[in-house]
Formats: sequence, structure tokens, C-alpha cells
Amino acid sequence: MILELPLRDPDLGNPDLVNISYMYFGTRHWKPLVNGYGAHTPPEQEMLREICCWPLPDAPAQAVLTRWGVTHVLLHAGSLSGWQRRALDPWQQALVYRDARDDRVYRLPAAE
Repeated sequence: MILELPLRDPDLGNPDLVNISYMYFGTRHWKPLVNGYGAHTPPEQEMLREICCWPLPDAPAQAVLTRWGVTHVLLHAGSLSGWQRRALDPWQQALVYRDARDDRVYRLPAAE
């Protein structure tokens, strides 16, 4: 299962609409996504928005994601600010893919 980040896009009229594009483009890889969008937001999704992820999940958020079966995080890093890009440095060992647009895929550490 994949978590696609960022969870919100402040440049959109409704910042949560970014998840619609993730769902649409997910048809290219057909991996299950944590992200979703609908008229009803499950409590788990609200909780995820509160604890996750600027720019990537911290240890408590990783623990939740691992329990949910998330193995990878897809980050659209091209829109990150300088401080957010510096926060990616500790994740370099987990990087498994990076493309020309600076979309990155990280493997979440295994549960302990």
C-alpha cells in the first residue's frame, strides 16, 4: 500500500482535492492508496491528516502507517520549500526511485 504526499494542496480552492488526482493517476500503477476523497471522510483519514506528514512521516506516523500495511511513500518533492527539502536528508537511504520532476518513492522502515 502507498501513501501519496502531500496530503493537501493549499493552492487549490479545496486543498483536499489533490487526492482526486492521486486516485486518477494511481491507475498507472494500480497499487492500493491510503489517500482517497469522497463526500464522507473516515475518522482514520482525519487522524492521518493531523499526525502526518511534513514533509514525510515521523516515527509515530510511520508506526500507524505500518500497522495499516503501508510499505512506500510517494512524495511530490518538486513543490517543497527549502527547509522541507532539507528534512528529506535522513530519508536518503530509504529512497528507491526519483524521476525528473522530483517525484520520489521511499520505502517505509519495517515495523519493530
